[in-house]
Amino acid sequence: MVSGGTKAASDKLSKGEILQAVVICDLFSPDSEIRQSLSDDDCLSFVEVLDRPVIQYTNDWLGNSGIQHVFYCTSSVSDSAKLEDYLSEQDLGYTWKVVQSERYLCVGDVLKDLFDSSSIEGHFVLTHIDTITNINMQPILEAHKARYKQNKLSVLTAVYTDSPPWDPPSLCSTRFSAAVDPSSSQIAFFSSNQAKKLSIPSQVFENFDQVDLLCNLTDCGISICAPEVAQLFVDNFDYQNMADFITGILDNEEILGNQLFIRLLMSGEFASRSLTSLRQYDTTSLAMLQRKAYPLVPDKLFSKTPLSEDGVYISSDVSCSLDSVEITRDSLISLGCRIHAGCISRSVIGRNCTIGEKSDVRRSYIQRNAVLENNISVTGSFVGESSVIRSGVTLKPGCVIGPGAVVGPNCCLGKVIISRDPDAGEKLDPLKYGKDCSGSLIEVLESGYEDWFNERSLRNENLGEDGSEDEDSSDDDAMPPPLDDHKLFSIEVQESILRSSQENIRLEDLVLEINSAKFAYNASMSDIVRCVLETVLNLDNNPQSEKKQWLMTAQTNITKFKALISHYVVDSNSQKVALSCLETYLSESYPALLTITPHLFLFLFNSDVIPEDAFIAWSEAQTSSAPAAANIRTQCADFIKWLQEAESSEEESD
Repeated sequence: MVSGGTKAASDKLSKGEILQAVVICDLFSPDSEIRQSLSDDDCLSFVEVLDRPVIQYTNDWLGNSGIQHVFYCTSSVSDSAKLEDYLSEQDLGYTWKVVQSERYLCVGDVLKDLFDSSSIEGHFVLTHIDTITNINMQPILEAHKARYKQNKLSVLTAVYTDSPPWDPPSLCSTRFSAAVDPSSSQIAFFSSNQAKKLSIPSQVFENFDQVDLLCNLTDCGISICAPEVAQLFVDNFDYQNMADFITGILDNEEILGNQLFIRLLMSGEFASRSLTSLRQYDTTSLAMLQRKAYPLVPDKLFSKTPLSEDGVYISSDVSCSLDSVEITRDSLISLGCRIHAGCISRSVIGRNCTIGEKSDVRRSYIQRNAVLENNISVTGSFVGESSVIRSGVTLKPGCVIGPGAVVGPNCCLGKVIISRDPDAGEKLDPLKYGKDCSGSLIEVLESGYEDWFNERSLRNENLGEDGSEDEDSSDDDAMPPPLDDHKLFSIEVQESILRSSQENIRLEDLVLEINSAKFAYNASMSDIVRCVLETVLNLDNNPQSEKKQWLMTAQTNITKFKALISHYVVDSNSQKVALSCLETYLSESYPALLTITPHLFLFLFNSDVIPEDAFIAWSEAQTSSAPAAANIRTQCADFIKWLQEAESSEEESD
């Protein structure tokens, strides 16, 4: 544990209860693309949003909220030292302490540790280092304390935003549903279940005269907690985060009587977690550029960065020729940048960046001191501090180039996470990532419903006939087309199986849900077989991972859901459909997995999911002329031969 403090507010510590804040400086999420791109030497607290470290937004907000003492909590030893050095140089107006423990794996671990060390002395604000907000906390704190004074069981006020239903959820930004008493804002029911149907206990309607149903809530990362909250985390070891806490308290309300309250963002208020995903980073940055988070806007944050009539923020000392550089609205060009020629559209360029000639940067975020050489195309990507993008490189939507990494020249990358740490992942191949590349490949991202950057949004940016953007249009105006019944059915089956895996739902109930969806969307039995097989194979599995690991996970899933698969794969026709679906899945969707097809088929055979005659009939059936379809039969030739010989041996013995 490392501690420190400031002179300001030290006289307040001895005057009874003080208002404390707990700042979580870890994401506790393996899915954050930005976090994955950082090396061990990079500190999450110093990642920049609009050319400003996230910790600076947090510190300013806490100081303006009347906070008197702050705990900055992290699991990283190196991060704790950097936080200590940084905070020691700041004039914050409150005392502080950096708390570090490698045991911190979730928010619950932090609160339990603070309680055990008797650090929590009264009411406290729980927030995250990447929360950016303009909320005035004083009235919220006063309302919370007034409720607590009247009833000591009023232990929590959680801040949420009720998002529009057409706003797609961000990666790692789970949406919640709640039933709330409109007169008191007390939470009567809460669920993070994203299924289309909510099961609300009848006692909710018995205990409250009226409730409002809120079905698209997003956690803003701000909670006002009574002193008892830390104790409740200690008493319930399964509480890992605030969603667990709210759900658990409501489940035990009749026993303990604790009451929870919600505070929804009001008009003009803004609060957002910025680093939980690239989609969330983009959403937060764009809202600030479009002045939805006022006064957290560039011309107020930086004295030398005025707003032009075209909706562009350009610092006064930027070196560029407006004749050779096209800059469109919702863009920020920071101090010390040098831009030679090209186009900057709806992007943020951090300070002291260099962008060469004939370069095109669209809807992307370039951190300070990065170098983009000539003939660069960057779309929907994040380029970390001091990174180098050599000439002739194309970054497609979803690229994350970590701080200090080098890619190029002359390569095209899409949906990858790259770190400068050579030991963090697979070493970069110069043939694919350019001869000057330096760093490692952390992950190849899949595209899908939860992908941070929907390529459709690029096509819907309403470009004019001359290729420039229509100034009357906005990203918020473009709504995605509705999904057809086939896709909706697939999504519902996937959600049912996923929930079954998490909640151990009985087979009978799971089958009932899937069959109900079948009739609702007029799906065929073939559709069910396809959806069930693909969902089971994909559950907690990544087709881009190592083949052996993918196969082991797939085998575990098949064993777990064998009863469900066998319920639908019951005769020769459904077995034929199942093998046809697997053929398409392995040969067309994920051809890299072709070589492990025989092992997967052998497991299905040994598990009595698909019999030998079905495999033999499949191998003898007419196949398409596609090379992939022929290839999968070639891969399985030895397996089929083994089955045929085993069948012949049995016939001879008979």
